[in-house]
Amino acid sequence: MSDVDRDAPMSLRERRRVELHQAITAATLDLFEERGVEGTTVGDIAAAVGISTRTFFRYFPSKEVAAVSGQDAFDEAGRALLDTLQEGEPLLTQLVAAYRAAAAKLDDSSGETRRQLVRARRLLMANPAIHAASLHSEEWGNIAFADAITERMQLEGGLHEARIAVSMATYALRLAFDEWVRTENDPSAPALPALYDRMTHMLARVAAQPDSP
Repeated sequence: MSDVDRDAPMSLRERRRVELHQAITAATLDLFEERGVEGTTVGDIAAAVGISTRTFFRYFPSKEVAAVSGQDAFDEAGRALLDTLQEGEPLLTQLVAAYRAAAAKLDDSSGETRRQLVRARRLLMANPAIHAASLHSEEWGNIAFADAITERMQLEGGLHEARIAVSMATYALRLAFDEWVRTENDPSAPALPALYDRMTHMLARVAAQPDSP
């Protein structure tokens, strides 16, 4: 069963949109691995998928972003959290729990989403342009997510607190994911949820250090 089939029921139009989104990312990864980033144009990607360049740009602002767009599992975890935020529980605790659950689901999966994420992360770690595109996309996504949180949850520090919490949780996730990809072929390496636990524990330890006099 495909990743699309496992999602909540969609309209035919939405299903086709998701499938085309995935097809563009898959074609981008194929061409980047075959020709390199510099040797691949948006026109090449569009031709491989059978769409126009105009259609490509309806989905992605650049070829680099197309390669690193497959973080659906974590995006879905964030969207789901928006509907279940608890006022009495620290935001960072809720974010970490949501991302850890998504990490566990991804670690146990063997579908196309996982394969694309691993391939994209390997390219990202080897190519500064893709890395920069990923960081830019992540930053804007974090800002939008924090804005949505403050519309649903009262925080003492307001939007700044939301942005700090989201940035901390996602940065720990990025570190864990990079280590997971780097050690993917090592049977003794920790699973992705364990790596995320390790990074969030480090985060908590650093955050708990006393202020300088």
